Amino acid sequence: MNRKFLGIIDDTINFTDFGDLTDYRTVGALPFLGHYRLIDFPMSCFQHANVRNVAIFSSGKFRSLQDHISNGEVWDLNRRRDGLFFFPKMSEEPTMMLSFYHINDHIEYLLRSKEDLVLITNTYVVSLLDYHHLVKEHTKKNVDISEVYYQNERLNIFILSRKLLIEFVLESIKFGYNNMIQVIDLSQGFKIGKINVDKGIYMIKSVNDYYHAHMRLLDMSLFNRLFVRNKPIITKIHDAPSTYYKKNAKTMNSILSNGIISEGLVENSIVFESVMIGKNAHIKNCIINEKCIIGANSQLEHVILDKECIIAPNVCIKGESDHPIVFSKHMKIAKYNL
Repeated sequence: MNRKFLGIIDDTINFTDFGDLTDYRTVGALPFLGHYRLIDFPMSCFQHANVRNVAIFSSGKFRSLQDHISNGEVWDLNRRRDGLFFFPKMSEEPTMMLSFYHINDHIEYLLRSKEDLVLITNTYVVSLLDYHHLVKEHTKKNVDISEVYYQNERLNIFILSRKLLIEFVLESIKFGYNNMIQVIDLSQGFKIGKINVDKGIYMIKSVNDYYHAHMRLLDMSLFNRLFVRNKPIITKIHDAPSTYYKKNAKTMNSILSNGIISEGLVENSIVFESVMIGKNAHIKNCIINEKCIIGANSQLEHVILDKECIIAPNVCIKGESDHPIVFSKHMKIAKYNL
């Protein structure tokens, strides 16, 4: 018998190695692979598991995330009963992961929910995990808490009873720990189980992680393991015209979204919607976010452009595979010197 569970998505962690990419957005709001945001992956996993009660706990830079998820309609979470809940951070304590203090600010949510179990996940693990399978494994093990691992690395995904989570939250000062990792590492009175998963997992904790995940997913064999037809990654719908390739435009082993106008060469790159690529421009091993403009005869290699950047004509910018060059939102580059 399937036990009902609710979902909690932790989008409170702000890894310092993201630099400018998370200056004005949470990790969950990071654009991914031309069409998506990172939060689309756990949201889609809950949708495929038929979970209809999901709470997102977010840090202070949540405007972009909230705009993306809206009322949760595309994930079938705009409901009169249960549905999607959004809980921004109210407490002032520093955040290394979702804290019991943060949950306590919104404890009524857990007290009013009816599900037996809670699956806590995050926004930096990109995968198509079967949450129903994880809950079944937890139930089989007859433990208090299950933690999910991939290749002996913690994914910071946990399963436990709703009542036990409420107990942790309300008694956190008494117990002396403030998040699930501390409970697992420091407590001695609870049975802890491990669940190992072997599906493709992409941990996005830094600029390099973000860059290399994109480059790896240009391999269609890896792409097809993550994007499965009968379990699609669901995202907010964007209306844009088809991409227009002008004379002499060329694309090689790349992912291009809609609304792009290209007169140049795009090679081993991901280009988001509504980007303009000038005549004879060459984009190689790059991630180009939406509404950027690439001037004629410019050359970009190992570069990440955030939204609405403008590269003037005849500009050459070349980073390295392990050190991609990142430009923050709205930057205008007329010349570039290393």
